[in-house]
Amino acid sequence: MKGGAKRINFMEAIRYIVDMLLWLLLLAFVLRLLFQLVRADFRDPMADAIVRVTNWLILPLRKVLPPIGKIDTATVVAVLLVAAARTFIIMAMAGGASAMSTCSCASPSSNWWAWCFASICSRCCSTG
Repeated sequence: MKGGAKRINFMEAIRYIVDMLLWLLLLAFVLRLLFQLVRADFRDPMADAIVRVTNWLILPLRKVLPPIGKIDTATVVAVLLVAAARTFIIMAMAGGASAMSTCSCASPSSNWWAWCFASICSRCCSTG
């Protein structure tokens, strides 16, 4: 019994660390999107760091997705991809859809855009 409790706590700790790292990555992409929308100076050290952290996904997406006016569609798609990946990874670590109620990503406040996207998709794709 004691070993099982330690294993559960260890797995919860690993899940928490992975969730926080993915949340920080998502935050970097959201900040990059906001910086682009307000036309922030990317010579600033913080903005430069965010660009360096997010370029690995943004640059390949820009080759495929052209911007629409002032909005960089590659960054918007990157935010959605990272949010979806975070939700999928945390759900998989929690044990799949059956563990959705205990997963930290299940609450609308922690990942509201992925929650809204899933809600809209479930309503649009349901027959009836």
